[in-house]
Amino acid sequence: MSRVFNYIYLRVINFIFDVLIPRISGSYSYNNKKAYHQIFLYLSNENQTYLSPNPRVDSKSKNTPVVEIYEFGCGSGETGSALLRAAKANGILVSKYSGFDSFQGLQNLNDIDKKRWAPESFRYERDLAERNIMKNASSETVVEIIASQFHELDMICNISKNDWVIHIDCDLSSSTKESLRICRNLIMRGGGIIAFDDYYSGIMKNVPGEKDAFTEFCEDESLDVCFWSPYSQNGALFIVPTQPNIKAL
Repeated sequence: MSRVFNYIYLRVINFIFDVLIPRISGSYSYNNKKAYHQIFLYLSNENQTYLSPNPRVDSKSKNTPVVEIYEFGCGSGETGSALLRAAKANGILVSKYSGFDSFQGLQNLNDIDKKRWAPESFRYERDLAERNIMKNASSETVVEIIASQFHELDMICNISKNDWVIHIDCDLSSSTKESLRICRNLIMRGGGIIAFDDYYSGIMKNVPGEKDAFTEFCEDESLDVCFWSPYSQNGALFIVPTQPNIKAL
């Protein structure tokens, strides 16, 4: 009985400090949105370091930088919408938004994962995500919402020359590894920014998460990235420099 009580007690405490207080205070939402604006402000700068010159197109008679967004764990579409609004506010055309989610909540948790996460947490409806994204996307943005377990998806092979933003909100190490595998060719080409929503989450409980998955990916691929900044409670931003000599698999 005491074991059950301790489990419930810890879950309630985690919820209060990780979710309830930040959301009531507004700090969670504000800090996330601030980070998204930093991302697109950087990408809009023609003199930015690390990335190749961002391709420009004439969009409604404006010389506009072009960026693609790939989001893993798009959920309700709230974060994707915030990213799209931040891009627009900084004069960037998002040519493509690809949102990935199982829309079944967290699946296939092992015993270690369950120390931090509850099965089927973060379950949303695909239609809600699509409505929110379409509401905030430009008429020039190609939108795709892909409902699937990540391990069932193929690696992205059709790589454009545009800069990109990858937002990973998978929580689990296993799902994060699959997200990075899917985007491997894009990441290895470089020229973009990766935002991890829960990069530091789980560390205090010694639960592998997004940080462990990304560290392993970089080591396996001998990939050099630039840590940019932490954000919000557990987030982290990385710049992936342009690497023109890397060939796609």
